[in-house]
Amino acid sequence: MKKHLILSSLLALAFSFGSCSKESEPVQDISQTEVEQLVLEQIIAEQLLSDFDLLMEDEGSNELLAFKTNSCLNVYRDTSQNPPLLIFDFGPVNCMGLDSNLRRGQIIMSQLGTPNGQGWQRTIRTRNFFFNDHEVIAHRSISQRARNGGGNPSFDINSRVKVLFQNGSDSCVALQTRSREFTKGFNTQRRIDDEFSITGTHSFRTTQGRNFNARISKALIRTNDCPWIRAGEITLTSQRGKTIVIDFGNGRCDRIATLSFNGRSKTIRL
Repeated sequence: MKKHLILSSLLALAFSFGSCSKESEPVQDISQTEVEQLVLEQIIAEQLLSDFDLLMEDEGSNELLAFKTNSCLNVYRDTSQNPPLLIFDFGPVNCMGLDSNLRRGQIIMSQLGTPNGQGWQRTIRTRNFFFNDHEVIAHRSISQRARNGGGNPSFDINSRVKVLFQNGSDSCVALQTRSREFTKGFNTQRRIDDEFSITGTHSFRTTQGRNFNARISKALIRTNDCPWIRAGEITLTSQRGKTIVIDFGNGRCDRIATLSFNGRSKTIRL
């Protein structure tokens, strides 16, 4: 059984970035161009939160390689804090990972209790963190769900993330509520073979001021040997009932997803 289970249920957050919604949604219909932009923003937020989990699962080991490039990522502990902090420092200038994404700044983790123990909780937050030159303000709290009947370990997730895009606008994913379950690899000593199934909902506001509710309509599949979401669907629904579907595929490790809106489909690159 693994010594370090990173992914656990995210507890409700007493954390705020300010308002994550506009007073009202524009009346006009959503254009195809705007749909593509909001899907891009949604995918960035989704990828970021999944990245944080993968990074925490690595905990600075050399087994998971999605974030390793020329030793520009340094991992160290701050034992002056209680509980101690594990700090993932990408440095003050952009660091390109093996997934071709640029990161700089810090991701900070604290943990209470021991994995698989009662009361185990992990919190993840950012400090001056940038992803592809977009500033990211995020907070993620994780705790393990009680296991009954010897089933797979599973975790409930609540998150907040605010992305400040280069053009000065912002996008906000608020009150993300997720359930994440080990589906493969839990009983091995390696992290690279782990697979997770993710379900849940969240709210989302675009840089254009539109508000969407989102749900995972087909479970998302993430594996530690792939930097992208392998499979699953997210369905976004606007306040006026417009729906947009993002299909991440059927299991291949690639950067390709399909956007569907108004009876039209388009391939997009993650």
